[in-house]
Amino acid sequence: MVEGVGDHGCEYMTNGIVVVLGTVGRNFGAGMTGGRAYVLDFLGDFPRRCNTELVQFDRLDDAEGTRALQSIIYKFVEATSSERAQKILMNWAEYQPMFWKVVPRHQSVSLSPPETPAEMTVEVRS
Repeated sequence: MVEGVGDHGCEYMTNGIVVVLGTVGRNFGAGMTGGRAYVLDFLGDFPRRCNTELVQFDRLDDAEGTRALQSIIYKFVEATSSERAQKILMNWAEYQPMFWKVVPRHQSVSLSPPETPAEMTVEVRS
């Protein structure tokens, strides 16, 4: 979980889940071969920043994926007291339509989350 990322975010990602609660640089997902990313697109420019040769993306619109993402963000708030994450959860109806789910081209965007929320952990690094 990050609140923004520069160029080449999720480059060579092979597994797991990444959540970006802010802007991304160019070439997002270059070399991504596994896993899933959720990106909050405040500016509405994520599609042009994404490496569309290697990944595919769609809006977050399924109930299971939505619950899993909310659970990850909630755990992040518990671990970090992130004001941005708190605001997103408190105003979910406003923010949820801004999220993109991103997977490698060989995976289906509509797949269920790879883990259930109970199995997910949030790693906090300083």
